[in-house]
Amino acid sequence: MDSRFGGILQIKNRKPLRFVELIRYSGSSLDPSEIFITSRMTSVGRAAREGEGRILANFREIPAQCQPIAGKTIAALKEAGLGGLIMMGEVSKPGGSK
Repeated sequence: MDSRFGGILQIKNRKPLRFVELIRYSGSSLDPSEIFITSRMTSVGRAAREGEGRILANFREIPAQCQPIAGKTIAALKEAGLGGLIMMGEVSKPGGSK
């Protein structure tokens, strides 16, 4: 797995809308999440309470042949109560699915 970007994801009506900020991991000597937190650019509590706000999110890339294993792992984590917002795109296609 390769971490590509750290960013801020806008939540609207309790659903992910878009990334509003992105920092490429390879382009920064600091962790992007630390930059966003110390800059007070998130509103996680508001997103949890009201369904609207900005949360930290990451864009990670896995090899295509690992997608079935990743899907099973994500399902097992959700079953154990460790699910979060995870979207996985299809191989060689834009966009993502839950």
